[in-house]
Amino acid sequence: MPDAYEFLTDFINRGRYEDCASAAHQRWLATKLSQGWTYGKDRDGDAKIHPLMLPFDELPQQIQGLNSLTPYAVANYFRNTCKQTPLEELKERLQKILEIQDPAVLDEIGEYVHSHFIIRLLAEGESTRTRRDMVVYQDLDDETKSWDIQVALESMEFLRNEINKALAD
Repeated sequence: MPDAYEFLTDFINRGRYEDCASAAHQRWLATKLSQGWTYGKDRDGDAKIHPLMLPFDELPQQIQGLNSLTPYAVANYFRNTCKQTPLEELKERLQKILEIQDPAVLDEIGEYVHSHFIIRLLAEGESTRTRRDMVVYQDLDDETKSWDIQVALESMEFLRNEINKALAD
Protein backbone atom coordinates (compact mmCIF):
# COMPACT_ATOMS: atom_id res chain seq x y z
CA MET A 1 0.00 0.00 0.00
CA PRO A 2 1.46 3.39 -0.94
CA ASP A 3 1.88 6.08 1.67
CA ALA A 4 0.14 9.46 1.29
CA TYR A 5 3.08 11.01 -0.58
CA GLU A 6 3.25 8.18 -3.13
CA PHE A 7 -0.53 8.12 -3.56
CA LEU A 8 -0.77 11.88 -4.11
CA THR A 9 2.26 11.93 -6.43
CA ASP A 10 0.53 9.30 -8.56
CA PHE A 11 -2.79 11.22 -8.32
CA ILE A 12 -1.06 14.33 -9.69
CA ASN A 13 1.06 12.55 -12.30
CA ARG A 14 -1.93 10.67 -13.72
CA GLY A 15 -3.90 13.92 -13.99
CA ARG A 16 -6.63 12.79 -11.60
CA TYR A 17 -6.93 16.40 -10.39
CA GLU A 18 -8.45 17.12 -13.84
CA ASP A 19 -11.11 14.47 -13.16
CA CYS A 20 -11.81 16.22 -9.86
CA ALA A 21 -12.12 19.57 -11.69
CA SER A 22 -14.47 18.00 -14.21
CA ALA A 23 -16.68 16.56 -11.45
CA ALA A 24 -16.78 19.95 -9.68
CA HIS A 25 -17.71 21.67 -12.94
CA GLN A 26 -20.48 19.14 -13.55
CA ARG A 27 -21.93 19.88 -10.08
CA TRP A 28 -21.71 23.64 -10.78
CA LEU A 29 -23.35 23.14 -14.18
CA ALA A 30 -26.18 21.05 -12.70
CA THR A 31 -26.78 23.70 -10.03
CA LYS A 32 -26.87 26.50 -12.60
CA LEU A 33 -29.22 24.51 -14.87
CA SER A 34 -31.57 23.88 -11.94
CA GLN A 35 -31.58 27.64 -11.32
CA GLY A 36 -32.65 28.33 -14.91
CA TRP A 37 -29.28 29.36 -16.35
CA THR A 38 -28.51 28.66 -20.03
CA TYR A 39 -25.54 28.96 -22.34
CA GLY A 40 -24.80 32.29 -23.97
CA LYS A 41 -21.73 33.91 -25.48
CA ASP A 42 -21.66 36.72 -22.91
CA ARG A 43 -22.46 36.43 -19.20
CA ASP A 44 -25.69 38.15 -18.19
CA GLY A 45 -26.78 37.60 -14.60
CA ASP A 46 -30.22 39.12 -15.12
CA ALA A 47 -30.97 36.89 -18.13
CA LYS A 48 -29.19 33.91 -16.47
CA ILE A 49 -26.86 33.40 -19.42
CA HIS A 50 -23.30 32.16 -18.94
CA PRO A 51 -20.56 31.25 -21.45
CA LEU A 52 -19.29 28.36 -19.29
CA MET A 53 -22.58 26.44 -19.35
CA LEU A 54 -20.84 23.65 -21.27
CA PRO A 55 -19.51 20.19 -20.44
CA PHE A 56 -16.01 20.41 -18.93
CA ASP A 57 -14.27 18.95 -21.99
CA GLU A 58 -15.86 21.64 -24.19
CA LEU A 59 -14.59 24.51 -22.05
CA PRO A 60 -11.66 26.52 -23.40
CA GLN A 61 -8.32 25.01 -22.35
CA GLN A 62 -7.48 28.07 -20.23
CA ILE A 63 -10.71 27.64 -18.23
CA GLN A 64 -10.11 23.90 -17.83
CA GLY A 65 -6.63 24.73 -16.53
CA LEU A 66 -7.90 27.31 -14.07
CA ASN A 67 -10.61 24.92 -12.87
CA SER A 68 -7.99 22.19 -12.41
CA LEU A 69 -5.76 24.46 -10.37
CA THR A 70 -7.56 24.05 -7.03
CA PRO A 71 -7.70 20.23 -7.06
CA TYR A 72 -4.03 20.16 -8.09
CA ALA A 73 -3.05 22.58 -5.33
CA VAL A 74 -5.07 20.69 -2.70
CA ALA A 75 -3.45 17.39 -3.68
CA ASN A 76 -0.02 19.05 -3.64
CA TYR A 77 -0.70 20.70 -0.26
CA PHE A 78 -1.38 17.31 1.34
CA ARG A 79 1.47 15.71 -0.61
CA ASN A 80 3.87 18.21 0.94
CA THR A 81 2.40 18.17 4.46
CA CYS A 82 1.75 14.43 4.81
CA LYS A 83 5.05 12.92 3.68
CA GLN A 84 5.37 9.27 4.74
CA THR A 85 1.94 9.38 6.37
CA PRO A 86 0.02 6.12 5.99
CA LEU A 87 -2.83 6.48 3.51
CA GLU A 88 -5.39 5.59 6.19
CA GLU A 89 -4.16 8.53 8.31
CA LEU A 90 -4.51 10.92 5.37
CA LYS A 91 -8.06 9.68 4.89
CA GLU A 92 -8.79 10.35 8.58
CA ARG A 93 -7.21 13.82 8.37
CA LEU A 94 -9.33 14.69 5.34
CA GLN A 95 -12.43 13.39 7.13
CA LYS A 96 -11.75 15.59 10.16
CA ILE A 97 -11.19 18.66 7.99
CA LEU A 98 -14.41 17.97 6.09
CA GLU A 99 -16.41 17.46 9.31
CA ILE A 100 -15.00 20.23 11.50
CA GLN A 101 -14.09 22.77 8.82
CA ASP A 102 -11.67 24.53 11.17
CA PRO A 103 -11.31 28.08 9.80
CA ALA A 104 -7.56 28.20 10.54
CA VAL A 105 -6.87 24.98 8.59
CA LEU A 106 -9.14 26.05 5.74
CA ASP A 107 -7.45 29.46 5.58
CA GLU A 108 -4.05 27.76 5.37
CA ILE A 109 -5.27 25.56 2.53
CA GLY A 110 -7.01 28.53 0.89
CA GLU A 111 -3.81 30.57 0.99
CA TYR A 112 -1.85 27.67 -0.53
CA VAL A 113 -4.43 27.28 -3.31
CA HIS A 114 -4.51 31.02 -3.95
CA SER A 115 -0.71 31.16 -4.26
CA HIS A 116 -0.93 28.53 -7.05
CA PHE A 117 -3.59 30.67 -8.73
CA ILE A 118 -1.39 33.78 -8.55
CA ILE A 119 1.61 31.94 -9.98
CA ARG A 120 -0.48 30.64 -12.88
CA LEU A 121 -1.88 34.08 -13.68
CA LEU A 122 1.54 35.74 -13.40
CA ALA A 123 2.87 33.21 -15.91
CA GLU A 124 0.04 34.26 -18.24
CA GLY A 125 1.00 37.93 -17.94
CA GLU A 126 -1.73 39.04 -15.53
CA SER A 127 -1.09 41.55 -12.75
CA THR A 128 -2.85 43.56 -10.07
CA ARG A 129 -3.63 46.05 -12.83
CA THR A 130 -5.57 43.51 -14.88
CA ARG A 131 -7.29 41.43 -12.18
CA ARG A 132 -8.81 42.38 -8.85
CA ASP A 133 -8.06 38.92 -7.38
CA MET A 134 -4.29 39.25 -7.88
CA VAL A 135 -3.75 40.13 -4.23
CA VAL A 136 -2.46 38.24 -1.21
CA TYR A 137 -4.98 35.80 0.20
CA GLN A 138 -5.73 37.86 3.33
CA ASP A 139 -6.79 40.81 1.13
CA LEU A 140 -9.35 38.82 -0.88
CA ASP A 141 -12.99 39.64 -0.30
CA ASP A 142 -15.00 37.14 1.77
CA GLU A 143 -17.02 35.94 -1.23
CA THR A 144 -13.88 34.97 -3.16
CA LYS A 145 -12.37 33.29 -0.10
CA SER A 146 -15.56 31.32 0.54
CA TRP A 147 -15.69 30.16 -3.09
CA ASP A 148 -12.02 29.07 -2.93
CA ILE A 149 -12.68 27.18 0.31
CA GLN A 150 -15.80 25.49 -1.14
CA VAL A 151 -13.86 24.23 -4.16
CA ALA A 152 -11.02 23.11 -1.87
CA LEU A 153 -13.53 21.16 0.27
CA GLU A 154 -14.95 19.51 -2.86
CA SER A 155 -11.40 18.59 -3.88
CA MET A 156 -10.75 17.06 -0.44
CA GLU A 157 -13.99 15.08 -0.72
CA PHE A 158 -12.88 13.76 -4.12
CA LEU A 159 -9.46 12.84 -2.70
CA ARG A 160 -11.04 11.05 0.25
CA ASN A 161 -13.22 9.02 -2.12
CA GLU A 162 -10.17 8.13 -4.21
CA ILE A 163 -8.35 7.00 -1.07
CA ASN A 164 -11.35 4.87 -0.08
CA LYS A 165 -11.17 3.14 -3.48
CA ALA A 166 -7.43 2.55 -3.09
CA LEU A 167 -7.84 1.14 0.41
CA ALA A 168 -10.63 -1.18 -0.75
CA ASP A 169 -8.44 -2.69 -3.51
